[in-house]
Order: sequence, then C-alpha cells, then structure tokens
Amino acid sequence: MTRPELLMLAGLLVAVACDDGQTPGAVPVFDGLSLNGWEGDTALWQVVDGAIVGGTLKAPVTQSAYLCTRAEFANFELRISARITGGPNAGLHFRSQRVPGSNEVAGYQADIGFAPGRIIAMLSDTVPGSLEQPYPLWGSLADEFRPEPGRYPDPAQPVRLIAVAPSELVKRVLRPDDWNEIAVVAVGPRIRLQLNGVTTVDFTEKGNVPTGGKVCLQIHDGPPAEAWYKSISIRQIAVSRR
Repeated sequence: MTRPELLMLAGLLVAVACDDGQTPGAVPVFDGLSLNGWEGDTALWQVVDGAIVGGTLKAPVTQSAYLCTRAEFANFELRISARITGGPNAGLHFRSQRVPGSNEVAGYQADIGFAPGRIIAMLSDTVPGSLEQPYPLWGSLADEFRPEPGRYPDPAQPVRLIAVAPSELVKRVLRPDDWNEIAVVAVGPRIRLQLNGVTTVDFTEKGNVPTGGKVCLQIHDGPPAEAWYKSISIRQIAVSRR
C-alpha cells in the first residue's frame, strides 16, 4: 500500500471513529484528504486543512458552483460542519441532480449564510414582505427548480424557500465566523434540519418531487468568498414498505 493510500485509510478510520461516537452507523463521505467520490470543477473546489473549500477570496464567484457526490441517497441522516468567509451565502444540497445544460442542480437545499430580507420575501410564500437586513438564512430549507409532474426541472423555474427558519432562533444558536454543524434528516416526505443541535425546520413534503439524489456543496455567485465544509458523514435509514 502506498503512502497516500495509507494516509487516506488513516483519515477514514479517524473519521469513522469520530462519527461512531456521535451517530452510530454513520460513515464518512469525505476522506479529509481528497475529492475521491465527488465530482465538480476542481478549479473551484479544493481540499485545504482537512476541509473542502469552494471559491476564493481573490476573485468574485462568477456563477454558483456545486461539488456533488457520485453516490445517491434517499433516506438518511446527513451531518456536516460548515462556515463561510467573505460572501454572504452558500448551501448544502441533497436529494439533488445536476440540471442538463446548466451549472445548476435541482433539489433541496439547507441554506447557509445571509440574504437581503426583500429576497427572502420574494422567494417565500410564508414570510412577510418586511424582514430584517440581512436575514440569517442558516437552517432554512429551499427547493431549487422544483419539477412539474412528469417533466424534468425547468431552469426557468424560480428557487423557492419552502421553510424559513425563525431569525431569533438562528441568531441564538449560530456561531458567527466559526464552524456550524448542520444535520439533515430526510425520511420519506419528512425533512428536518438542525443547526448546532437545534431544530430549525420540520417540513413534510406534499408535492411530487424526487425522493433521492446526490449530496452537493455550493458556493454562491457574488463577491469573493470561500465556503468551507468538513466532517461530512451520512447514516442511511431503512424505510419499511408495506
């Protein structure tokens, strides 16, 4: 076994040991050393100090970019630590697929960062038109390019915020400029999001949308920014069929 392979094995063993102490049955989907098992533009995504980093502080991000797992998952508990430097917004996508002919992905997004209140009101049917500026989007749930029944997601369809986390709750548990742990529990139509151990969204899907797909990391277009992701693990959950 070569030295790089030994280092990767050591990283996986450490990750499994850590995950087993927190979530029995979870396995790492990032080895802490490479982008093995992931696909995306390696000019925009790299591994730094045991974390996956998207974007750069040296230049604007001209369009949103995504790094996606090659594997797909349906029912699971996903845990990840994230932080963002520079720009305001990033995201953790799940049950997602790349949109053909586009740089976008279709599926759910656990939001990371902040956005103007007017944008939140525009993308959501459940929040008032007047919101604080900027609004803390951490722990909110979006659905990008929601499909119409019987057809593939249309890139012209807008992103929708389908469950917005209460700002006072988010601000109480958020660790500004530091690592924050996000947990996604997706079982059948029910999706729960946690931020640093506190539930921010408990949503039950009523639409006809895919129930499986890839996990994708996002860096949002905008000013120079870096989105950092580490400690990524997933525990698949068996669902009985009656």
